Amino acid sequence: AEIVGYGTVGEVEYSSDAKDKRKVEFRSLTQQLTVNTNQYYSLTCRADFGDDRCGMPFVWESGTVELIPGENPNLVFKVNGISQPADYFELGVLNAIDGDNAGADEEIESWGADGRVKLSYPLPYQMDDGVAVRLRKDCGKTETDCKNYGNIVNMRAEHLTPSEDQAVMVPGAYIKNQNAL
Repeated sequence: AEIVGYGTVGEVEYSSDAKDKRKVEFRSLTQQLTVNTNQYYSLTCRADFGDDRCGMPFVWESGTVELIPGENPNLVFKVNGISQPADYFELGVLNAIDGDNAGADEEIESWGADGRVKLSYPLPYQMDDGVAVRLRKDCGKTETDCKNYGNIVNMRAEHLTPSEDQAVMVPGAYIKNQNAL
């Protein structure tokens, strides 16, 4: 017998009649390399904040827009009706409820304790006074964020995997010795 290839048997088709032809699928080793058998690994969480894998609910806070004279109304404005400390909504999400930008979601670059919002990217249309908006915190997909939310059991990351920096470290080489020159 001559070996013509290596692999596994895939699907087998046959009928109840013994005289009919049978079809056996041969799957090569190369084909097996293209099949995903598990998820990719990542140092940061693969789940999206608020989805079923994460399990954390969105907590929105509502307010209204007040334009700041001299600032770009597509990027910087004040939100009244929300009192949170500075940086509370940093890298969070702003959702416009009404106005020309209704339904638009934008990332918050910075949040001031006085309600000043700076967006990471401009809104499609100019923001107007009195527009209703919602703001929420988001997740940075890190171990620290998961711990802060009390959600470390749902973290979808291999955050303890040694990284390049850790791979080149020599044990004890970075510890100062009191007797060293």
